[in-house]
Amino acid sequence: MIGQSIHRILPDDRLIEEAFIFERIRHGERVEPFDTVRLRKDQASVHVSMTVSPILDSHGHIAGVCTIARDITERVRIDEALIARERELYQLAEAMPQVVWSTEADGRNTYFNQRWVSYTGLSLEESYGDGWTKPFHPDDRQRAWDAWRNAVTCGGGYSLECRLRRADGVYRWWLVRGVPFLDASGVITKWYGTCTDIQDMKQAEIETKRTRQLLAESEAQFRGAFETAAHGMALVSIDGTFTKVNQSLCKMLGYTESEFLQTTCRSITHPDDLEADLAHVRALLHGETDHYDREKRYRVRSGGVVWVLVSVSLIRACDGAPSHFVAQIQDISDRRAAEAVLCGKMTTSSRLSALGEMAGGIAHEINNPLAVIHALASDLAEQGFSAPGEAARCGGEIAQYADRIATIVRSLRHIARDGETDPFDEASISAIVQQTLVLCRARFRDEAVKLDVPPIDPELRILCREVQFSQILVNLLQNGFDAAQAQTGDKWVRLEVVTNDDQVTLSVIDSGKGIPEALKKRIMEPFFTTKPVGKGVGLGLSVSKKIAEDHGGTLEARESGGNTCFSLCLPLVRHRSAGCA
Repeated sequence: MIGQSIHRILPDDRLIEEAFIFERIRHGERVEPFDTVRLRKDQASVHVSMTVSPILDSHGHIAGVCTIARDITERVRIDEALIARERELYQLAEAMPQVVWSTEADGRNTYFNQRWVSYTGLSLEESYGDGWTKPFHPDDRQRAWDAWRNAVTCGGGYSLECRLRRADGVYRWWLVRGVPFLDASGVITKWYGTCTDIQDMKQAEIETKRTRQLLAESEAQFRGAFETAAHGMALVSIDGTFTKVNQSLCKMLGYTESEFLQTTCRSITHPDDLEADLAHVRALLHGETDHYDREKRYRVRSGGVVWVLVSVSLIRACDGAPSHFVAQIQDISDRRAAEAVLCGKMTTSSRLSALGEMAGGIAHEINNPLAVIHALASDLAEQGFSAPGEAARCGGEIAQYADRIATIVRSLRHIARDGETDPFDEASISAIVQQTLVLCRARFRDEAVKLDVPPIDPELRILCREVQFSQILVNLLQNGFDAAQAQTGDKWVRLEVVTNDDQVTLSVIDSGKGIPEALKKRIMEPFFTTKPVGKGVGLGLSVSKKIAEDHGGTLEARESGGNTCFSLCLPLVRHRSAGCA
């Protein structure tokens, strides 16, 4: 380097430094250490710290320049790394969804990220120092300030939930946290912290608290209703075990609470009701219905039976899985007894109503032979014994008509009798039909309504109460008569008998135009009638339906070729052939 120009080690962007340094030297000034860049022999840049001083001769004139250069590459590298790190931290702070802040050791704010400015609407200048307290809710401001001063004084962490005002004036809940930064000696040099929006969390906490409160109130209400209910109530597990019962149910069935908790619904259900019960439970578990109501019998502890109305609902867990059943049980024994009495009265009323409607025809049917008998008796009185042959003829006819009257009276007495307590016995369908027609034919004939009854196999037999079976036929034929008579054109009623396997179906079809679809569901209800006032009380079909069910059969309304049809289906009695086991 001896004898070489200084320009050799100066980068192009540092040439201006030479003029500055020499200007200072000419004035006899020393250039204090300054950081710059110089070139190595291989033209690589090197960071140096330089001090330049003038060299004076004995006369005080500048004789030369002394330059001291120190390699500071490592220090520059460290400084650049720190700057890059600070830049990264700044970018991170600005990118965070929270408010990020820092203060001096004494608590004066020196930094907020843009999130604070955007939320509060305050500028950084307005927020520095003590300005950060401005957005705090009036009810929270002093509390926040006291907590912050305490943290600064004591050196502990800072954490506070408070409300901060948004730029539009709306307050939201925030969690403010700060931690001290300590130097190597443990002295606080700065504070760093964040503000996190917790409005949604606070709202959820409020909603959760409210939900828990409502749930507690609901549970208390349910518990009170459960324990004090006049009717029996029970919680039942999916396997049918009682898990909770109230005192009304214990009193109703005679079991103690502890006995109930070791009992299943199946064990106290009457055997005849069990299968229907299980079908309802399966429907609940499969999601086919959400509850069911049914009347059934429970065995009481004393060994008797009580009729109850059971209402059962299925409770499911949050994931939809069945959890348990809730059952309400009402004792309806008194109602069932009253219904039995009422049913008997309804049956009698229906029977007498049918007889009343046939009374005119029956009277006509009896009056005709009585008139003949009266005329024949008069002939006998006039002729005396002068004509023995004629007297014999008159006597024979009198006996014939008297037998006819006797038949009518027997049929009348038969159907007028209450047969509800009669035992079930085998009977010929043909015989019962013929006996019933004795009471009906006259009315059909007198009103010009054709009655078509085909021959019936006398071997067809059913197990029945004859009086009640006759009552069903009378009701169906009477309804058919009324429907046909109300029509214009051909008026007719037809009885059809069809056998199928072990059943026989008797269908009464009339020339009416069928039952409207809207009425089919109600046609069998007690006291429901489509007849004019005075023509019926609406009991015939409901009573007939119950009698059919008591006989193990059904009574249904349908259509046949566009005409009204009521079909009575009953099981046949089948006799085994000789030699069969």
